[in-house]
Amino acid sequence: MIISSAASFLEYAICLDLFLKGTAKESCPSICRSLQELGAPSYPGPLRLGADKLDQKRSRRIPGNWALVQAVNAILQPNQESLLQALQRLRLSIQDITKTLGQMHNHVDPDIFYSVIRIFLSGWKDNPAMPAGLMYEGVSKEPLKYSGGSAAQSTVLHAFDEFLGIRHSKESADFLYRMRDYMPPSHKAFIEDIHSAPSLRDYVLSSGQDHLLTAYNQCVQALVDLRSYHITMVTRYLITAAAKAKRRKPNHLPGPPQALEDRGTGGTAVMSFLKSVRDKTLESILHPHG
Repeated sequence: MIISSAASFLEYAICLDLFLKGTAKESCPSICRSLQELGAPSYPGPLRLGADKLDQKRSRRIPGNWALVQAVNAILQPNQESLLQALQRLRLSIQDITKTLGQMHNHVDPDIFYSVIRIFLSGWKDNPAMPAGLMYEGVSKEPLKYSGGSAAQSTVLHAFDEFLGIRHSKESADFLYRMRDYMPPSHKAFIEDIHSAPSLRDYVLSSGQDHLLTAYNQCVQALVDLRSYHITMVTRYLITAAAKAKRRKPNHLPGPPQALEDRGTGGTAVMSFLKSVRDKTLESILHPHG
C-alpha cells in the first residue's frame, strides 16, 4: 500500500472520519473525542504541577484532568480534605467515561464496525496482513510501520494509571509506553509530570485514614469497571462479530483479513492484553494494615 505524501495522509484521515460518520450516526472517532474531553489534558504545552504553576482556567475545562491536578496539589500541600474531594471527582469522571463508551451500542453496528470500519482503523505495525509496512512516496525510501488507532493511545488512561500507581505486566507496559509516541507532545509531558509527582498510594497508606483509602479504592474500582466494560465492547464488536462473519453467506461486506480476527486495531492479541491490563488494575486495590 502506498500513500504519496504526508499531506495526502492528512487528507486520508479527514476522509476516513467523514466516511465513518456516514457509516454510523455517531462515529467511533466522535465517541473517542468525547471520552478524551471527559478526562484527558488539553494543554498547548507541558503541565507543571504545583499550585504556583497550575493553569486552573484550562484545567477546569477537563473534569478528569482537573481532578488529577487538584489531587497532586493536595498531596504537596498537604491537605487531606482537598485530596478526598479530588478523588471523588476522579471517580465520577471515570464513571462518566464508562457511560460515554456505552454510546457505541446506540450508534455503531457491530457488523459494520468489524467488516468495514475496523479495516481502516488498523495500522501497518504488528499487522500480519501488512508485514512489510506502508510505503510513503516522497517521505521515505523504505516502508514505514505505524500502529493503528488504539484506546492505548488515550492520554487519559495513561494518566489515571500513573496517578493511581497501577503497574502492568512487562509485555503490556512495553506496548503502552510505545503508544505514548502517538500522543501530542504536551499530553505525553503531562503523563510524565504525573509519574514524577509524589506517590498517591504511599500517601494514602502512610496517612492511616480509612476515608482516603476507601476513596482511592473507589477510583481503582471505577477504572476496573471501565476496563471490564471495554472487554465487553471488544467481545461484541470483534469476537462475536468475527464469529458471525464466518457463518454469514457472502454479501456486500468485504470483511477484514483473517489475520486480523483476534487482533485489536493497535496490533495486540486484544483479549489477553485487555484482561491483563484489567486484572493488574484490580490487583492495585489497597487493603488496610492489621
